[in-house]
Amino acid sequence: MEIGRGRPRVAGPLCVLGAAVILGSGCAREERGAVAVVGDKAITAQDVRDLVARLAGESGEAASPDRVMEHLQTLVDRELLLLEAEKERIEDSPFYVRRM
Repeated sequence: MEIGRGRPRVAGPLCVLGAAVILGSGCAREERGAVAVVGDKAITAQDVRDLVARLAGESGEAASPDRVMEHLQTLVDRELLLLEAEKERIEDSPFYVRRM
């Protein structure tokens, strides 16, 4: 799979559900659930809230719902990159070994 091509996007009902859970309007049971799943990795509302809080601390500004969804997409993209690196066995690459 070429990075940046054909990658899944978080869209439609998942965005609505994700925004509701992330912004705290969902019930407690939903908040513990995944707002996205990439491979075997579940990305939870808490994962997104943690990222939003960390970035808000750096910038000092609150995240809009659109921004929250961008942060969710960032977490999804990161997991996709990790899956691709594992698939390509990057840890065995001489370049990777030299850089580490």
